[in-house]
Amino acid sequence: MTDRVTVAAVLATLVVAGTAACSSSEDRAFEHAVEDARASVGKGRDQLDGVAALGRGVPDATAALGADRVFGSRDVEGGFELDAVFYGRGEGGGGGTYERTSVRICVRFLVRPNGSPRVDEADTECAPSLPTSVPMYGTVTRTVRLK
Repeated sequence: MTDRVTVAAVLATLVVAGTAACSSSEDRAFEHAVEDARASVGKGRDQLDGVAALGRGVPDATAALGADRVFGSRDVEGGFELDAVFYGRGEGGGGGTYERTSVRICVRFLVRPNGSPRVDEADTECAPSLPTSVPMYGTVTRTVRLK
């Protein structure tokens, strides 16, 4: 009787571990994709910090980020806003499973090049015209937030 209980416990543990491994591969892939996208936002902000420090405007900011990223811009008091999309890709695997996923973050940058240069960022809605499949990232599975 004790052997049956031991065998049942071992089998139950293996089933739970196998299920968790599948889930955790997906979770790890998603976490890596989000980290990658957020890192891209950070690099974009660094580029815009340089644009603001030089007192430049929308054309230079768009060129710094890449025209394919910018999907909106407008002048505001003391500067301008740029809406941009950033993508991230992540992979996770182990225990016989392997997952890959891609995400995107849409960000509104408020660039104030005059006086004391400053760049702020906030989440914004992605434009419906943005592609759901992009080179090097594949199909975007989710839109995520900055934090």
